[in-house]
Amino acid sequence: MMSQSSNVKNFVSSEDGEEFKELVKKHYKGFVHVPARELTPPSFYNDAKKAFERLRDANYYHYDVVMAGGKHCSRTFVKRTLVGCPGITYKYLSLRLFAHPWSGPGAIPMMKSIYNINKSMIEMTKQHSDHGLCDYNLTLINDMPSAAFHSSVGFKEEALYGMGKVSVSWHADSSLQNGSSIGVCHFVPSRKSTPCDWRIALRPSPTSENGASNDVPPVSVRTADGDAYFQ
Repeated sequence: MMSQSSNVKNFVSSEDGEEFKELVKKHYKGFVHVPARELTPPSFYNDAKKAFERLRDANYYHYDVVMAGGKHCSRTFVKRTLVGCPGITYKYLSLRLFAHPWSGPGAIPMMKSIYNINKSMIEMTKQHSDHGLCDYNLTLINDMPSAAFHSSVGFKEEALYGMGKVSVSWHADSSLQNGSSIGVCHFVPSRKSTPCDWRIALRPSPTSENGASNDVPPVSVRTADGDAYFQ
């Protein structure tokens, strides 16, 4: 994928083979992409997908109104909900979310199923030698309404590297404890009938202390239904 104005690549994709593998090994240590067929336990895919879709059908996912850039309020493009240890919260873009408890007297069965998925994600994270702290205490679930898959309306162009349309802009989880791992699993809704080209992208932090971010290209990774990644 070449820049239109030069022979320098704007980013490296997972389809670039050895170049991609070497770049991840050298500059994105700790990132692991796991295909759905390799997730454990074997029932993880079905259990997790059903749990997320039950929450969707029960209307637990909602849009947020945030102030991106500190200037204007706008509705998020995806719906989301938060599930975790009783009393835990998550803050982003000046908005604080309160988690539905997955344990304790107030926890309902749907939330307890997310706790079981979380335990599996912890065990899978520990299988990778470069993992950091991974006693995950909350699960943030994003849901993109299926109608959005059939239209590019509302998607923004990724402005820095020419990656095309994006549903979520560049961001970092600044509220994490230093050295923490992140585990993510990705599912395409069962009721969706058309193929979906879904990708994630990573780049060095613009505030990287070693100053290497200007020399290291970002990477784009294609993810299929049920895939997971850890970083």
